[in-house]
Amino acid sequence: MTHPYPDPSSISSTRDSYYFDTKYYEVNQMTIILNPRQIPIHASQVNTQNDLFFNYLMAAILTGIVPSDHFHLKLSTDYFPNPICTLTKDGIQFRVLITPYAHHHGKNFFGQEWFVGDDKTCPSGIILHPTYMRPNTAFYPEDLSVSTNIQEENVPFLRFTEVTMAFLLDSGNYEVDWRYGKPPIFGNKDFISGEYIPNWPLGPPISTLPKYYFKRPNVTLDGGSFTFKTWGKFYKYLGNCTSSSISSNYPEYCSHQNYYNPYNYQEFGPSYMNYAIIKGISSLCPDGTATIPRLTFYTNDDCAVYSCSDDYSSFTLDVLVNQKTNQYTSFQCTYEEQTHTFDKTYEDGAIATRTLVCPPTEAFCRTLERYDKLYQKNPFQNVIFPTPTPFVTPMITATETPVLTPANTTVLTPKITPKITPRVTVFNTPFHTAQITPFKTPCLTPGIESAARKVYREKKIMIFSSFSVSYSL
Repeated sequence: MTHPYPDPSSISSTRDSYYFDTKYYEVNQMTIILNPRQIPIHASQVNTQNDLFFNYLMAAILTGIVPSDHFHLKLSTDYFPNPICTLTKDGIQFRVLITPYAHHHGKNFFGQEWFVGDDKTCPSGIILHPTYMRPNTAFYPEDLSVSTNIQEENVPFLRFTEVTMAFLLDSGNYEVDWRYGKPPIFGNKDFISGEYIPNWPLGPPISTLPKYYFKRPNVTLDGGSFTFKTWGKFYKYLGNCTSSSISSNYPEYCSHQNYYNPYNYQEFGPSYMNYAIIKGISSLCPDGTATIPRLTFYTNDDCAVYSCSDDYSSFTLDVLVNQKTNQYTSFQCTYEEQTHTFDKTYEDGAIATRTLVCPPTEAFCRTLERYDKLYQKNPFQNVIFPTPTPFVTPMITATETPVLTPANTTVLTPKITPKITPRVTVFNTPFHTAQITPFKTPCLTPGIESAARKVYREKKIMIFSSFSVSYSL
């Protein structure tokens, strides 16, 4: 249902109420209220460029049907007594969902059986938002169920990942067809080097994750994101904690500089990203093209056609250096932080000097090779109640629906069907000619005169009656 909101930027959706049974805590009725001002003009579909509104709806539904604390095995009412474990590391508190499928994710995704804090040790699992039963955006920015959605219009970003799958499976009430999900890119070893990231996820994000993930003060005009497929502006705040306005408005950030700002930058990002400045996702590179640090920043910048070596040891970019003459120049990256400088000529004649900064070649090639791929295997194989490959549902490879230019329908001048006056058959009442019985002189037999007269009299009556009937017709 919809509810009028004062402006388009108001909340996109909210759950008004939902009802569930008290045995399995399975949701059987839920009301989602949408802001009609955010309903798109064009259809929003899964696995297309215009999937933002679709993802809003999916997120509202999926997060609504997951319980807040009543997690249990399938077909069981024995709830996990302590589904959340809390620990502190370097002064930062972490809430971890440690239910069976969540724990399997922790082992498989982070490569750790245990998260070791300064105060206690917890089984590995899904890092939660500090308050809500939702995945933490700072660790899973692409997941559908995150507490803060950072996707923008016409730029695919959110994914149905194993994180949301784990929530659904650990609720004990749902099965999941993993073949329709996509692995997360952020912090995923398979998109970087194939090796687990040391000290992740409890270490400081800026110093633990790859350099190209975040904006760096010494790398200007850099809007390319960690996916190498998007770019744009980013949210940031200028200043440091010596300023009274910064220290008073951002006490959490200033109280834990060693975690949030280990390099002592004079700028920081939003709290939902652990104050790291994640680079933009407001523009999308066309198919077959990509971006790297300092290649794209302005809205009229161009992505480059790329090709990778078979062993990921290098990649080549064909860069449009002159928009007016359509001139391209090739640059090859063979190691991280390698630079290439060129002059960029824009359509309006403006010229700007740009210096490309190469990311790790293996990470670049791995990310682009896997960017659009669905899960190739079950991320929860053999976990308590394994989710088998369904044998009834056929395997469908999701592909992006092409954007079709609608053809103009020919306007036909309607022909007027001539009006035909129907011929009416005239009905003629048939005319019946009355038959007259000829008069015959009776032959009278002597002796029976009285009888003859009687017969004659009857015939006269009959003839008179016949004439009367014929006349009346």
